[in-house]
Amino acid sequence: MSVFWQVLLVAVVSDLATGLGVIPLAFTNRLAPRWEGLASAVAGGMMLSASLFTLADKAIRIGGVWPVAFGLLAGSAFFTLTAWLVARGDWKIQDLTSADSKRAGSCFDEVSGCFQ
Repeated sequence: MSVFWQVLLVAVVSDLATGLGVIPLAFTNRLAPRWEGLASAVAGGMMLSASLFTLADKAIRIGGVWPVAFGLLAGSAFFTLTAWLVARGDWKIQDLTSADSKRAGSCFDEVSGCFQ
């Protein structure tokens, strides 16, 4: 199997897993804050472990420590700047309130709180 088909297969399986992961939310109107925090912690832990233990490890073996360290710092700076801009902006998405617009906008920012 070529690399293209391998990547396509893994991407489709990943997308299906993401879709299956939200099925429990279809059966509830509101989660308790404790469960929201737990869900955010689990999701954050999975993303962090995927980044550091899989991607960064392979990148260090291919490119070295310093380029990977620079990339991690650049990504952190970009995320921090994006979160800061979202927090201070007066966002308005159609009929949503400013707070709901910020929440909807933050869902596009991978880590920052669709569950906040």
